[in-house]
Amino acid sequence: MPKFRVEFLEEMSFVIADGTSVEDAKKVLQDYLSSVNETAQKFYFIESYRKGNVQGAMVLAQVNKDLEPPKGLRKYTYKPSDYLIIEATYEEYILSANGDSSVYNTNQYLKENKMKMMDFPISETYQEDGIMMVRSYIPVKYR
Repeated sequence: MPKFRVEFLEEMSFVIADGTSVEDAKKVLQDYLSSVNETAQKFYFIESYRKGNVQGAMVLAQVNKDLEPPKGLRKYTYKPSDYLIIEATYEEYILSANGDSSVYNTNQYLKENKMKMMDFPISETYQEDGIMMVRSYIPVKYR
């Protein structure tokens, strides 16, 4: 079962690449960062789904604030904010992302806890006890 918590996070600056998959977009960012001798602090992703299939992806590389990306990539800043953080297995994440609210329903959770989403959610993957997990970060404001 997914875990929910709220945590305050400081400002985060990103360089963003679009792709047909997370892997494609991440490769573009890795190549760019390598060309300017920079490394990402972390990589996050946003995926769009249609009928259970990934239709597109954005990957966000968390970088130093002063980095200016070239044409074709863009810069974006998430302001300091409270974030709803959801930790779920990859399978639970995929079900929820495709509209299956039986696993967890983010919109319902936000409503029940009097929160409003303030920006796009971003996610990262990690391993926990050999299980692929997804941690999603949603900037929120209390109503």
